Formats: sequence, structure tokens, C-alpha cells
Amino acid sequence: MVKSKVAPFRMKKILVAVDGSKHSEKAVDLAAHLANEGKAEVYLVHVLSPKVPRKHYEKSCNTIIDRAEAKFKNVELKKLEIICTNGNPADEILRAAKSRRVDLIIMGNRGRGSLSKALMGSVSTKVCKLADCTCVTVK
Repeated sequence: MVKSKVAPFRMKKILVAVDGSKHSEKAVDLAAHLANEGKAEVYLVHVLSPKVPRKHYEKSCNTIIDRAEAKFKNVELKKLEIICTNGNPADEILRAAKSRRVDLIIMGNRGRGSLSKALMGSVSTKVCKLADCTCVTVK
């Protein structure tokens, strides 16, 4: 029998998509745990519809991001970057992941999407299908 050592699988760059849903909160919890283990860079991404008025955009983004950011207060990180943008959620998440060359995307499997998104396919399904890195969806 041959014994081999397997190096620990450490994620150096983790992107977490947040939308304020309970599934997204669980995704943040997982990211905080994994980031602490490997002292990673974390990117919190919140994407709003372009239809949202600017004054609501900033308030919504700040509220959701502040709640997610608080979970990293006692986590040893190399970097924590906040990304608030608008557009198609899956496309913006993929764009942010690719431009930052992340190792892992973590997101809830159900967010605050509309019925049309349920009929056309979820954001998490599209991201997992098209991402160049490992994806984890959290229930």
C-alpha cells in the first residue's frame, strides 16, 4: 500500500455573492470559515437590477454588505473588497470572479429573485455552469 500526502486545499481568493437572503447569509458564514482557515482574500459582491433608483441602490447595497461584512470582523484576512454593482446578477458575479481570478465562488442557491428567474434558470445555476473556478451553492 502506498501512502501519499495530500496538500490541504486552501482557497486564496473567495468571492461571495450576497443578496440579503437566508441562503446568502449561510454562504457568508461558510466563506468566513474557509477564509479564516487559509487567510484568504474575500470579495463580497452585491448586484442590483438596473431598474432600481440610485437612492435605493446605495441604501440596499450598504445594508446588505454591512451585514455580510460584519461576519468577517474577527476573521484574519489578507483583503476584504466590497463590490456593489448593477446589471444581470449572474453576468456581474462571473465578471467579478474572472477579473479577480478567484479560486472559489460561494452563493446561496435561492435568493431574492423573481418568478421569471425561476422559470428561466437561477443565478446560481448559470454561475456554476459558466464559472472558470470551483462553485459552492449553499442551502
